[in-house]
Amino acid sequence: MQEVMDRQDCYMVCAGQLHSDVSQGDASSRSSNQGMVVGCHVDTAMGILTFTAEGQPTRYSFKVEPGTKLFPAVFFEATILRSTEKHLTPQCPPRLKVQCLQPYQWARAPNINLKPHALKLSDIRGWSMLCEDPVSMLAVHIPEEDRCIDVLELIEREKLLSFHAHTLALYGALCFQGNHRAAHIICGHVDEKQLQYAIKSEYMSGPLRTAFTDLLIALHLEFHAYARSLTQNEFIVPLGPDLRSMYEEPASAHSLSTMQYSSIRPEMTMSPIALKLFIMEALEDAVCKGNRPNRDPIGGSNENLFV
Repeated sequence: MQEVMDRQDCYMVCAGQLHSDVSQGDASSRSSNQGMVVGCHVDTAMGILTFTAEGQPTRYSFKVEPGTKLFPAVFFEATILRSTEKHLTPQCPPRLKVQCLQPYQWARAPNINLKPHALKLSDIRGWSMLCEDPVSMLAVHIPEEDRCIDVLELIEREKLLSFHAHTLALYGALCFQGNHRAAHIICGHVDEKQLQYAIKSEYMSGPLRTAFTDLLIALHLEFHAYARSLTQNEFIVPLGPDLRSMYEEPASAHSLSTMQYSSIRPEMTMSPIALKLFIMEALEDAVCKGNRPNRDPIGGSNENLFV
């Protein structure tokens, strides 16, 4: 085994070299090759990137630096016939079919796809397709480019990630000291569904997770908890004729009695039960995952694991 220290921008191997490594001493594999399966494995605990060919390990392994973002890609070069080297238009072998992809823009593939159910009703009515469980996603609109990207893609765009996190922090600052008018306007831009999706998403980056959590506290929880703490010992006792007649008796003149009362403590409009259950489940999940050896956790570090 040879160990070489080299800094590079990509980790590239040749498929022919992989095939020769796993087929040494096997003459049958050299004569009849109908294709090859190349695998790439990443050890998140040690940061080791390895390649396999036909399910067998190869001698190629790389030490990946912390915080490195990996994107899979395949490069190929068409085989040109030697008999047509001087031809104006190079001719490819008849067995080779080349498909060329034009780079334009890419989008992140969802972690969970829709599960459609198809049913053929009849030859006249055609087919019926039904999707029972919808898949939610949160998009960020870029007005300068007139397009939207998935909020989970911001982890690869550091400038947009910082801008969006500071925008959410600005929204939270506008709700300082119970500014209900500003909070009501902000709820039109960042509603409850967006907050629930951002908090429950497992692949949300650390700055965005912190920003959404702070915004949830500023919009719905902070001033509500402060108002309930101020009014925890305050009640309204209506002085009606029934209560007045009760105190006219000498025995109950110096006692504290009431027939009806109401509290002035504010009530939350949104139900916090689902949020409480998720927080307890997330805390248990974070404790279990915190014991695993993972060098590059989701979000960049374990700083926002318990957010």
